[in-house]
Order: sequence, then C-alpha cells, then structure tokens
Amino acid sequence: MLSVFSDTLTEPPKIFSPASIFSTPINQCSFFDGSLVYDESLCSHFSISRLYHANHAEAVRRASECAEKAEVECVLSTEIGLGFPTAFFFEDGSMRAVVAPQLLDRDVQNVSLRLYDPDSRRYSSTAMNDFSREIRAEFLGESSRHPITEIFNGSAAYCIQLLRRAYTPRCWSSLE
Repeated sequence: MLSVFSDTLTEPPKIFSPASIFSTPINQCSFFDGSLVYDESLCSHFSISRLYHANHAEAVRRASECAEKAEVECVLSTEIGLGFPTAFFFEDGSMRAVVAPQLLDRDVQNVSLRLYDPDSRRYSSTAMNDFSREIRAEFLGESSRHPITEIFNGSAAYCIQLLRRAYTPRCWSSLE
C-alpha cells in the first residue's frame, strides 16, 4: 500500500535470487518495504512465456488472498514469492495481473510515496520518489503471449511503478 509523502530511501536494498517459481510457502505474504529486491534470475522472455501461464491461476489466488487478508489494493509478485515481475491489483472487483511491464512514457506530475506495512500497520519512515500519477505501459496479459499497451492511473500506476523498484535494473534491461 502506498501513501503520498516526501523523504528519500537512504539504505540500498539487499538482492534476493529466487531458486524456484514460488519461493515462499503457500499462505505467506511478505510485503515489500524497499529493503529487498529480486534479481534477474527469472527475468527472461523464455521464463515468463513458459512458466507464467502455467502458474497464473496460483499466482492470482495467492495475490488475492494476500490483498484480502491485508486489506490492500496492490500486491507485487515478490510479496507472494513469485520469481518473475508481476503487479496484481483489483480492477472491476477482480484481481488483475500485469506481467513484466515496460514503461513507455509517464506524466510529469511526480509524487513521493511511503510504503504501508499491513503486518505492523505502520508506514515506512522513508519515501520512494518520482512516481507518476499516470503511465503508459506495455506488458504481457493474463491470457496472451503478445504484448498489450495500456494507460494506467492512480493506484494501478503506482503499483506497476513499485513493481519496477522491486526488481533489479538488470531484470528490466533483460526484458526490454
């Protein structure tokens, strides 16, 4: 969950390398606080095209459970232990997955956001800067192997941009 704020992240995050598609137990949600990021281990078009579609239903189920339990709108793949980059958020009453989003352009109205930890029910003491209120992204859809381009606003846009911070830059460069 995100909140508008203005500070800067002071410590570099630790890097995690997933050993499998799902690296956490089934009912565990590990909410992103900016201190741990995933590496590029499963950030390839081959991994995503072959593995995501086979694991889509389980990923959406896990993301839905975490979102409902924590009462949040956005769940990142890292939070459910999914090894490749996917943002999950509610749209029209159901959980939507945006896989490996590439940002095409952003608006100029940037905001700073603080992360909310549903477990401790507290906001982080540091903020992440330069989130756009509206983005245009190209991504893989839930049932297609072809890229989709779409404009996202508000919490969906923030969720996708937060996902981009939850993985190393090497991950994104290998996908773009």
